[in-house]
Amino acid sequence: MPASLAGGRATVGSEAICISDKFGKIEQSFSGTSGKTIIYIQDAHDSLEAQENIAKTIHYLVDKYGVKTVYEEGYEGPVPTDKYFGTIQDPKIREKVAYFLMDKLRLGGAEYAHITRSKDFRLIGADSKKL
Repeated sequence: MPASLAGGRATVGSEAICISDKFGKIEQSFSGTSGKTIIYIQDAHDSLEAQENIAKTIHYLVDKYGVKTVYEEGYEGPVPTDKYFGTIQDPKIREKVAYFLMDKLRLGGAEYAHITRSKDFRLIGADSKKL
């Protein structure tokens, strides 16, 4: 866990979620009555630094808080990162290939986080082709 938690703190139910200011900041939070938690991460599509921070934030939330599903814009249904990157057996090479594509802004931070994950989570596109 990063030493600085100045990035923000939000209370979800009885649990506080904190992120490092190195990743971003929590601008607002809201506790509803469903018992479900939604964490919205605002994206800056043309910024490598933003994509890196999105990936770090997702890794942190999956590792620290047990997030099981991440939804992202720009895709519909399960994102097939394993189909395209699962054949690269060496994790260091897989990470380098994924980072190269993220650096060229061909992959976003969410895809990069999924490709380089140490704990499993589902990556689902939240868009609809029908719209």
